[in-house]
Amino acid sequence: MMETNVSIIIVNYNTKELLEQCINSIYTHTKDISFEIIIVDNASVDGSQQMIKNNYPHVVLIESKENLGFGRANNIGVKHASGNYILLLNSDTILIENSIKVLVEYIENENDSSLGVVGCKLLDIHQKPDVSYGHFPTIYQELFEFGLSRIFRRFYSRNLSLSIIGNGEQIKEVDYIMGAAMFFKKSIFDSINGFDNDFFLYYEETELCFRLKRKGYRVIWNPNTSIIHYIGASGKSQDKINYWILEQLHRSKFIYYKKCHGMLMATAIKYLTVPKALIIYRKFDTARILKAILKTA
Repeated sequence: MMETNVSIIIVNYNTKELLEQCINSIYTHTKDISFEIIIVDNASVDGSQQMIKNNYPHVVLIESKENLGFGRANNIGVKHASGNYILLLNSDTILIENSIKVLVEYIENENDSSLGVVGCKLLDIHQKPDVSYGHFPTIYQELFEFGLSRIFRRFYSRNLSLSIIGNGEQIKEVDYIMGAAMFFKKSIFDSINGFDNDFFLYYEETELCFRLKRKGYRVIWNPNTSIIHYIGASGKSQDKINYWILEQLHRSKFIYYKKCHGMLMATAIKYLTVPKALIIYRKFDTARILKAILKTA
């Protein structure tokens, strides 16, 4: 097989131990292709930068003086990339096989100019299938989440759900793939100017996939290789809520709808979200919940 250059971009923010595991897994499992690792550190204070300098002299480290968020940091990393392909990889992922080679070979064997981005099967820490892709957000999805999603579970999962556990074995086209592992030809990522810098956290990969599809590209989920994603490690606490995270989530949701469907739809979604959130988070501080949801760009 002809040598292929892959640039692996990892954005890090205070995840030193997970990042080290991620880097080690790349070196352990990636064979028969040439690659580089580029880490964009978002002003971590946990010693991540020094760990990289001490242990991984061949890794390209870009040290930001501020937390740029997910999309902007990835864009910076890609600008330093020399590979024909790029893999955007979360710092909380672990390779367990030669996934990068599988993804390279898939794109090269397909030889399809309409192939925009490829994702793979994501596993939880127990190596069970986890959320890997989903449908684009719509007002119908929002309305179904007032209770209809429980009544019409199958319809909701097949047609509207934002988060789908990838437990199938068939390669297929989907709306968007999770940002934990996104594989592109660098030329395609560059052609759409990468992530939209207006997003800080959440929805940036969804909006990017929306733009790709609008330009006629396909978004593909390929379950022939798997990567562990530690997002499921801590589970969801029912007793705590991070209001800042909630604010970022809803701010990005508003931006997504505004960019993809217009201001009128974005405003309608924002206020439609309020009663649903008050039900979901009813035992928490109502005023802070409202502030987090309504504070948008």
